[in-house]
Amino acid sequence: VFAVSYTATWTASQHDQAAYQVGADIRMDPGRRAGSPPNWAIDRLLADTPGVMVWTPVSRDPISLARASRSAEVLGIDALTAAEVVAFRTDIADVSLQRLIAPLVAGRPQVNFIPLPFGPGERHLLRVTADVEATELTTEGEPGDPNLVRGWPGLSVAVVLRDATGALFRFTGESGPLGRENDLVVQIGTAGADSRAAFAYPLELVAIELSVDTPPGTVVSGGSVALRGVSAQIDGVWTPVPLHLDGGWRARASYFRGFQQPVDLSDDADGLVASVGGASLPALLPLDAAGRGMVMTLAPEILTAVTSGTVPLLLTDAGLDATGHGAGDDFTMRIAEGNRNVAIVGVVRGFPGTAAGQPVVIADLPTLALLQFERAGTVGEAEEWWLRVDGGQGASVALGLAQPPLLADAVMETDERASALSRDPVALGIIGALTIGSVAAALFAAIGFVISMAVSVRERLTEFALLRALGLSESQLMAWLALESAVLALISLAAGTAIGLAMAWVALPSITVTQDAKAPFPPVEVHIPWGSIAVLEFVGLAVLGLTLLAVTRLMRSSGIAARLRIGED
Repeated sequence: VFAVSYTATWTASQHDQAAYQVGADIRMDPGRRAGSPPNWAIDRLLADTPGVMVWTPVSRDPISLARASRSAEVLGIDALTAAEVVAFRTDIADVSLQRLIAPLVAGRPQVNFIPLPFGPGERHLLRVTADVEATELTTEGEPGDPNLVRGWPGLSVAVVLRDATGALFRFTGESGPLGRENDLVVQIGTAGADSRAAFAYPLELVAIELSVDTPPGTVVSGGSVALRGVSAQIDGVWTPVPLHLDGGWRARASYFRGFQQPVDLSDDADGLVASVGGASLPALLPLDAAGRGMVMTLAPEILTAVTSGTVPLLLTDAGLDATGHGAGDDFTMRIAEGNRNVAIVGVVRGFPGTAAGQPVVIADLPTLALLQFERAGTVGEAEEWWLRVDGGQGASVALGLAQPPLLADAVMETDERASALSRDPVALGIIGALTIGSVAAALFAAIGFVISMAVSVRERLTEFALLRALGLSESQLMAWLALESAVLALISLAAGTAIGLAMAWVALPSITVTQDAKAPFPPVEVHIPWGSIAVLEFVGLAVLGLTLLAVTRLMRSSGIAARLRIGED
């Protein structure tokens, strides 16, 4: 019983460790090589992958925690789908992952941006109409003619979109000259005349980024940067995208990818216009040595609201210790490029996909994306995708992910990882030794039982003959012997099973260790293979039955009269 329990417990522990290390059935790192799909296309490609049932994007970012003795990280995960994907064993938290993650879903900012009229199977094009005018400038420190910058290709555009999953994506468009109105087209999706985009719809326009630079040595200290309008191409026709918002627009400028500062913006019939030369936008500058210029980001004012709320977080035990706070506390933490008001809404002993004992902060990925963009204007991409697959298809799905069209850089599959962990020679040696020992012990016990019973019966043949002579039938005599042997066998089986189970419950959590001779995480759960134990019990009872059959043949071969005469002699 102990041997089969050890084998079952050790095997289950390897699978639990593998699931914890991988985080889900499969963990995929998206491809970065030539021919790999862009991040925005992965969601729909996974939807079309046979065997993949649910998936969630994941990001990892380092974080500084005051009391952390080892590296800490922020794990961003889509809280809407995490509970269906993450290989979360219930004993590593006091409640289910569904209940733990619910506050992260509830705390996601409800911000509606500008809807875009795009759908599946279409070629997505946005046209941004913008211009940059110069009224005052200096060249090499001397006043210059504003007409000198006209025609300089210093205006380019990019847009930031959000899909139905809450992920943000940036798409860069065309460039145009300063000094005149430009219609700059942005291809949303894959470039090419025959391209078709496949997003998680609907799509929303989050921001428009106007990048401006001037000729070398030229500084524009008077003028304007204006967004005149946006239109989308639908069935070959350019359709205006309404830019009017009840909350209005806000603008921020960043020089050389530095800190974003607010820009005064006028919103009128001519569009959104920022004046150059004031305190908020003092000048337009040439590119620096690294090729960086000024970027003005135009976004709905409602985006600012995402910073006003409290960000709900889950923490591991180590992460909680590193913060110096307790469950339910509200405090300020630097996360997503800024200092945020956060609340610890749940604590777990560990979170799948992270190292055991590592300080980890778990947050909703779409929430982090909005906070990061609002604070720094950066658009992060999911670094991993965790997948739940249909039963038994893990290996085939993992193989397909590495092939076109996904071309994943790395794929980890739980069953494959468990197989690798199960090759530990020390543990396999222990299992082999226990198996050989238990088989040998069972054989010796069976042989001993048979011999003991046979000798006992042979010594008592005269007694049995006398009982037969006094009228005891053969069937009654056999029932007596069966009951006598059954009591001995059942007591032995029950005692052996109980001792084996007690040894398993007491010893297995301590002796089932990793290849590094460390306690595994998640902790070992003792698994009792009742089916195998039932087979063992059946074999024991079968030995009893065969022994009784042999004794019956022995007794029948001895005549009553002969045994009585032998007794008289």
